[in-house]
Amino acid sequence: MFRKYSRQSGFTIIELMLSMAFVAFILLFVTLTLVQILRTYNKGVTMKEVSQAGRTITDDISRAMKAQVAGTIKTANVSQGVLCVGNTMYYWKPLYNGPISAPTPTTGAGVDTGIIGNSMMIRRAHNQNAACTPPAPPITQGTDTYPLLSGQSRVIWADVIASNSHLVKLRFIIGTYAATENSAIDNRQYNNIYTTPYFDATNKITCRPGNSGDFCSFAEFTTVVYLPNGAE
Repeated sequence: MFRKYSRQSGFTIIELMLSMAFVAFILLFVTLTLVQILRTYNKGVTMKEVSQAGRTITDDISRAMKAQVAGTIKTANVSQGVLCVGNTMYYWKPLYNGPISAPTPTTGAGVDTGIIGNSMMIRRAHNQNAACTPPAPPITQGTDTYPLLSGQSRVIWADVIASNSHLVKLRFIIGTYAATENSAIDNRQYNNIYTTPYFDATNKITCRPGNSGDFCSFAEFTTVVYLPNGAE
């Protein structure tokens, strides 16, 4: 009499290991894809904020200039963050000043002291016959003072040139900014500020690499304003 044995089917150890490796690969691929999507989304959000800030500044200043003549537009202290257009003053603190070919970091406490809240640029009433110099802090909000930039955007560098009595060239570099991470400048860079662009040793504006740099963005806005009331 013979006893009959039945063979039971199943997975071998090697097959289980291969299956687990395949599942791990799929999970890793999905995770990396989601991370890349989030990074792209964050970058898009920051670029949108910078673009809106740049348009707000250039449009506001352009409108103010078109109603003026060249003599009432004072650009001598733009490197200090002051531009006067008739009876209007625009005040900000750029992170860098000097020529774009050799920008230098702005010294001092920066824009966080003496500006309304976290505003990075303000527009206020100004006597066009008075000197166009930085106003003394603190600056309080009132009917004659209006904030133009929020704490997430800041003027990195700016230049305004009145080429003749009819043309004025505006040039602003706007970038993201981390007000809570403001610290001293070291080797032309802002320590631990991954969301704030900076000029590197080659005078090229850039963002720091790494995941934190995904929240960093900057753009240059250049426009030429025609002054219809300029002197012939």
